[in-house]
Amino acid sequence: MSLKHTTSNSGAIGWYLQRITGAILFFQVLFHFGVYHFVEGVSNISYDLAISKLANPYWKTFEFSFLIFALYHGANGLKMIIDDYITHPGWRVAITTIMYIFIFAVFLVGTTAIIVIHKPVEY
Repeated sequence: MSLKHTTSNSGAIGWYLQRITGAILFFQVLFHFGVYHFVEGVSNISYDLAISKLANPYWKTFEFSFLIFALYHGANGLKMIIDDYITHPGWRVAITTIMYIFIFAVFLVGTTAIIVIHKPVEY
C-alpha cells in the first residue's frame, strides 16, 4: 500500500489574502489619489506637502499600511506567477529568493522613509 504525499498548504489563505489586500488597496488608492489630486490640488503637490502629511501619525499609519498591503499584494501575485510558469525547482527557488530579497529591500527603504523622514531645520 502506498501513501500519497499531500500537503495542507493548498494556497487558499494566500488566495483570500490576495483578494482582501486588493480590495483594501483599491480604496487606499482612491483615497490617496483623491486627497493629493483633488483636495490638495496637483499644482500644490510638493516635498513640503508630503513632509507635512507625514508629520501626522494618522498619515504615517495610512502610508505604512499602504506600503505593507501593496508589497504583500505584489509579492503574492508575483509568487503565484512564478509558481505557475517556472517549472524547474532550482530556478523557482532562485527567482523566488531574489524576489523576496527585493521586496525586503523595498520594505526597508519605504519604512525608513515613512518613519525617519522629517522637515529639515531651516537656519
